[in-house]
Amino acid sequence: MTDWWGVVNSNLVGLIISAFLGVFLASFIQWYLNRQNRRAQTLSLANLFGGEIYSIQRLTANFMRMTAESLRQFKAALDKGDVAVITIADFDPPRTIYDRPSIDLGLFSGDLPSIISELYRRVAYAKYFRERANQFSSDLGIMMKNLELIGDKKERGAELMRIRYAENNFLEAGNSYFLNLKDANKFCDMALDRLKKVHGFATPITAETIESATQVETSNRTN
Repeated sequence: MTDWWGVVNSNLVGLIISAFLGVFLASFIQWYLNRQNRRAQTLSLANLFGGEIYSIQRLTANFMRMTAESLRQFKAALDKGDVAVITIADFDPPRTIYDRPSIDLGLFSGDLPSIISELYRRVAYAKYFRERANQFSSDLGIMMKNLELIGDKKERGAELMRIRYAENNFLEAGNSYFLNLKDANKFCDMALDRLKKVHGFATPITAETIESATQVETSNRTN
């Protein structure tokens, strides 16, 4: 009787241990698969953002030079007592990746999510101030045409005051546009530096990297 009970106990203990190991192994495999899936998602997102932010970095650098020259010409005209009607070139950087509802910045660790968010916020600010600057520039053009038609000295003086006001507003909006471009470019540098450090993302971000990431994304959507 004692031997039989001992055998039963041994078998029961063996079953319990086997069941425990089975549950542990299944949990470990699930954890490992989830971890690998998260790594793959993080790497894919890093590649996609790397391409888009690289494009924004190049655009902001180019538009900073163009805007600095436009503001220089405008100020030079003011110093001569002239009025310059300058239109700031359209700034429309890509934001397809950032605007996707499915994008999860939480896949990134550290301060990278906040850096990316701030980058696109500065881009939005830059576009806003560019539009304001061009609106004031358009107003200046209309005012200058009106000035040619005004003969009354008092009305002419009032129109000149409005022109001075529009000039100041253009400069203020133009400078704000330039500063936000500069900030956006700075956040691009920070974001790209951190994206390179994402696990598995060791390839330098270049035009070829962008093309590769775009091809992978197109393939994923097709499948």
